[in-house]
Amino acid sequence: MDTKQLAYFVAAAKYRNFSRAAEEFYISQPAISHQIKMLERELDTELFVRNTKKVTLTDDGSIFLEDAKQILKTFEQAKQKLAQARRQPSVLRICHLASATHFFLSDVVNRFHMEYPGVKIRLLRQDAYEITESAFQKKFSRILSALLPERIIRPCRSRFWIFANLPGSLFLFFSQVMPGI
Repeated sequence: MDTKQLAYFVAAAKYRNFSRAAEEFYISQPAISHQIKMLERELDTELFVRNTKKVTLTDDGSIFLEDAKQILKTFEQAKQKLAQARRQPSVLRICHLASATHFFLSDVVNRFHMEYPGVKIRLLRQDAYEITESAFQKKFSRILSALLPERIIRPCRSRFWIFANLPGSLFLFFSQVMPGI
């Protein structure tokens, strides 16, 4: 049994016609009939009473229809959850240097939680050496540090912060820039 067979079954039940169900999936009527027959064999029951013009659900078919719809719905929801997870990580790991993030990190984390409540944040405070090692090993989603190891990043300056992306990675270094420097 697979989701295509379930979808074919649900469509045939909806239209009460294998040909119309086949049109919905752009396949031939014999192909959809074959798939439903395979499903019936696997379930060891007939799902439809067939005649030349239309098909009707058997009692077993009526019972199975509700479950088939629920399975397809659950499958679609699971695919949507996975797509969402790919667009947005479920855990954001942030490594930070305490002195560089002391004044702003809690506010940033709180605002982030309000905008993205489904994302969990894991904070880990490290010293300068550990942060550099973590950057090389790509252990964290984001790294906040006052140190900018020039050999691994290309910084670009903004008004008060230096934002630097590691080439080909998700790492981001923040370093406060004092006005006038």
